[in-house]
Amino acid sequence: MRSSFKYSLCLVFNLILTSLIFLSLDNDNLFVLGLLGVFHPLFVHLPIGLWFGFIIFLLIGTIKKSIHIFPFLKIISILVLISSVFSFLTGLALKLNGYTGDIINAHLYAAVIFIYFISFFCIYHFKERSFLNLWISSLIVTFCLGYTGHLGSTITHGTLGERISKNFSKKEKIELQNSSDGFFEISVYPILESKCVYCHNDRRSQGGLNMMTEESILKGGLFGSAISIGDSQSSEIIRRINLPVHDKFHMPPSEPYITNDEKEIIEWWINHSFSKNNS
Repeated sequence: MRSSFKYSLCLVFNLILTSLIFLSLDNDNLFVLGLLGVFHPLFVHLPIGLWFGFIIFLLIGTIKKSIHIFPFLKIISILVLISSVFSFLTGLALKLNGYTGDIINAHLYAAVIFIYFISFFCIYHFKERSFLNLWISSLIVTFCLGYTGHLGSTITHGTLGERISKNFSKKEKIELQNSSDGFFEISVYPILESKCVYCHNDRRSQGGLNMMTEESILKGGLFGSAISIGDSQSSEIIRRINLPVHDKFHMPPSEPYITNDEKEIIEWWINHSFSKNNS
């Protein structure tokens, strides 16, 4: 009876987490969500590291059955569950703060499915089970965690094909460097890639702004175009860079910030490149 109650309570908890994915909040809450989302890179790696430790302990217990390993496994699995919930909530905060895209949604769904499995795993293995039973359920949890981590890696670093393509594009970059038309690709984009593109890309366009290409920057986002052609000081991107670092609208929102030299390159690009290309 008690076991059935635990499973029911666990199911209700997971359904509540799932429903949070469909939340939508007004702009007044975005700053708080932004602060919460900052902790996502911290929490997102904890379940992976802890679960790796769980597998090591399980392997030791399988080889040396004289060691009573089950108490350690219970503690670690509970810590995995707790850190997974915090990881999910901080990731959800990023989504509600403007991180959009199909792969973002897929990553969130995969994360909540993993929480389903690890939470039921903790309840089921609260009593000691056979090592064979533990290994079978652990492999299922490992697969779920691995797939969730794969989606997270794709969001951050791109697909394998994109990474390979990036490595093979060095020759093209050298050719662009010798062309006046390559100023954005050679001088501007590396700055945006290291300081801005993490939040403003094809998958995650915070504020509706994609900064992967000149065209997408001109198109702008929820606040209109990010640049005013030929007038850097009236451009939104420069205005955001010049704000005090503690201002919630300063970009980028956290270190590493754009340096004065990098800002001058962006300003030159806004003031000269477009008029030159249009002439």
